[in-house]
Amino acid sequence: MPMKPRKPCQSPLCGELIHSSDRFCTKHKSLDHRRRNKARVKTTIAGYDKSWRKIRNSKLKINPLCERCEKEGIVKEAECVHHIMEVKDGGGNEISNLMSLCNNCHNKEHKRFGNK
Repeated sequence: MPMKPRKPCQSPLCGELIHSSDRFCTKHKSLDHRRRNKARVKTTIAGYDKSWRKIRNSKLKINPLCERCEKEGIVKEAECVHHIMEVKDGGGNEISNLMSLCNNCHNKEHKRFGNK
């Protein structure tokens, strides 16, 4: 069975050929990983500390199913907790300001990944 053709590493000015399923050669793989980690905001810096995790877990115990899916008659487990009114806009971490959502609905709330 023929193998898939190799492709060039996606790092600028690197011409090393790699497997078609990879993005970077071994030399640039660790550099890309470090770059992505630097860009990522740490959860504790963003305000999601131990007290937030406690509130989050409480909300998921109260509403273990996605509240948005439930309104549509779909039963799906909640994977995250969403602030109805964002903290930066004056919303707090009160249970009444939180919503249990699956990841797909949470992405739709934030209009991520092309979902509307």
